[in-house]
Amino acid sequence: MKRTTLWFLVLLIVVFGLILWAAYQSFFGLFLNYEIRPVELAILAVNVFIAFFLQYYLATRITDQRTEKNILIDGLREVLVNLRQCRESVSNSYHSGRLAQPASKLILSLLRKVSNDLDTLETSLNASECSALGKECEAIRDMLFKYKGATTDGGFPAKAYTNDGFLEQERAYKKLAQQLQTLMFKINQYH
Repeated sequence: MKRTTLWFLVLLIVVFGLILWAAYQSFFGLFLNYEIRPVELAILAVNVFIAFFLQYYLATRITDQRTEKNILIDGLREVLVNLRQCRESVSNSYHSGRLAQPASKLILSLLRKVSNDLDTLETSLNASECSALGKECEAIRDMLFKYKGATTDGGFPAKAYTNDGFLEQERAYKKLAQQLQTLMFKINQYH
């Protein structure tokens, strides 16, 4: 508990004790009724439980869920960042009219990073409370394979990307990015 909450609780107990003592001594027109009413006692117990214990449980649980979602969303962001870098490298190669050896190595490296980041994300997702969304990763992985195929064209073109190859790569990128962003929103809205 926080220190301010603890002080408030102590103050509340002291005030309650003073009121009971004043009622016992019949000060200020107060008196104690020694009759016990079980229904009212049960209502008091439920109210005390709701007021003090349930709020701490819910606050802790909500914080844990938000932290878990943030970790998953950060993993998705990492996948998207690497995917965008790969797209930029492909676009630069296409617009330059040739595919240089450093560019092809960079593209392959980024595709490997996207795949590894997606594996990590899938493992984290399956271990989280959002594990029901783990099935979404299968469709994303299939789309990643299509993107890889469109990007590398079964290897790499010897000199440059063709117009058709570049357009196919762009379509695959857009579908993959859309699936990743949809998963991000689903994770964020998961209860």
